Amino acid sequence: MIDLCMVWRREDQKQPALDAIREAALYYKNKKGKLPNFVNVPPGFLTADEAAQLQQRWTVAQNAPAYFRNDIWLGEKSLASDGGGLPTAADVTTEGSKS
Repeated sequence: MIDLCMVWRREDQKQPALDAIREAALYYKNKKGKLPNFVNVPPGFLTADEAAQLQQRWTVAQNAPAYFRNDIWLGEKSLASDGGGLPTAADVTTEGSKS
């Protein structure tokens, strides 16, 4: 179950996917006070390697509406008690955050 959700639009389609997700996560953290642990992007937004990298700490879905190619859905998903999938502060930096 997704408890909170935010949609982030990547401004530049040429921006690397992981950079866009990092920027969105920083914005989310600044607004909500903690990092998201769930991301949903349209099919083709991430390469297989990028998805695998994110899945080490995040719950990743790739079924967001394809007609919104630059939208990143972020949120907080209820997780099992082991806390698996939670991103750490090391997953994002404070550089490039929006106000």
